[in-house]
Amino acid sequence: MTGKKKLRINSSGFNETTKSMIKENISRLGGIYEENLTFHTNYLLTETVLCPKYRIATILKLKVLRLKWLED
Repeated sequence: MTGKKKLRINSSGFNETTKSMIKENISRLGGIYEENLTFHTNYLLTETVLCPKYRIATILKLKVLRLKWLED
């Protein structure tokens, strides 16, 4: 992925089964699943805006995506 920013994704609000699927799919896309939301993360995958990570993501100006984005 030369010249492109690597996908670094964190998620919030999913059960362990869904989170495992998310990690596998992100890896398949060549991205990195971040266990913690940090300034290195560039996307947050969530189904709700009512989680603390969503608030942090907006402060860090991260793109917030729904699970459907990963499934498409």
